[in-house]
Amino acid sequence: MKSLQKLFGAALVLPCLAMVLTACSDDGGDEGDDMSADETAGDDTTDDTDDTDDTDDTDDTVGDTTTDGALSHAADIQPLWDANCVDNCHQPGGSASFLDLTDGYTTMVGVASTQMVALSLVEPGDSTSSYLINKLRGTQAEAGGSGSQMPVGTDPLDATDIATVAMWIDAGANP
Repeated sequence: MKSLQKLFGAALVLPCLAMVLTACSDDGGDEGDDMSADETAGDDTTDDTDDTDDTDDTDDTVGDTTTDGALSHAADIQPLWDANCVDNCHQPGGSASFLDLTDGYTTMVGVASTQMVALSLVEPGDSTSSYLINKLRGTQAEAGGSGSQMPVGTDPLDATDIATVAMWIDAGANP
């Protein structure tokens, strides 16, 4: 009877031992382990991932950018004016020719608003102090200005385009 108990005990212990040993094998997974194999070995490896993007201009989440990745008026903002503001309004002979946006950079950056002279149309580095953002968002009256949301007579710019303009201004309103 004693040998039967030993045999039965061994039959229970061996499968349990096998499960424990296989559960601890290194199969590349790290479930339940807070440290990777590199960390336990002193982590003499280097991270080859480069989080900066010095040369690749393929990220089009905001639009075309300059070669250093910064937004620019010429590549990112002027196309918005050309597509939404210049035709029939903000051009020589247009209904709003007082603000010619065929070259929006020179006519807006650092230039006081005629509707709210306390604010520049574009204050480089500060979109919240730029009257243009209020006009695009339709919040010009709340800011103390007047007039309608731009562009007039068509749908407003979408939130992504307005965010692009704000990011360009906040980044310094590069030419």
